[in-house]
Amino acid sequence: MAKKSILIQKASSSASQSRLVTITLTRYSVSFSRLTLPIPFTKVNGIQNAKNMCFLDKHGVKWSTSLRFEKDQQRMRLVGGWKEFCDANDVKIGESIMLELVLEADKSFILKFCSKVMQEIK
Repeated sequence: MAKKSILIQKASSSASQSRLVTITLTRYSVSFSRLTLPIPFTKVNGIQNAKNMCFLDKHGVKWSTSLRFEKDQQRMRLVGGWKEFCDANDVKIGESIMLELVLEADKSFILKFCSKVMQEIK
């Protein structure tokens, strides 16, 4: 778990890399089709007040999702479209992926699939 935090903080260390985030697919995120974004990622990219977002899969297909801010947990959650997006990108439970936040001309946000992240063998 500490390794994941280091990756997220490292990804946010420069302006060009602040749009990258590494997410691990969990059984919970599949069951409820929800994805929680790291707080540093949402803050540095100014998406705390956004209401909608899209995923862009490796085939160029967009998947709509809604953003919800959870006051009690102080985090941003994406609701809907996550499971289908993972299926389209052949991402299985326990695998990690890197996503890039893209801002479109109309100021809407897209999380674009970049790649799967190789897990370290212990």
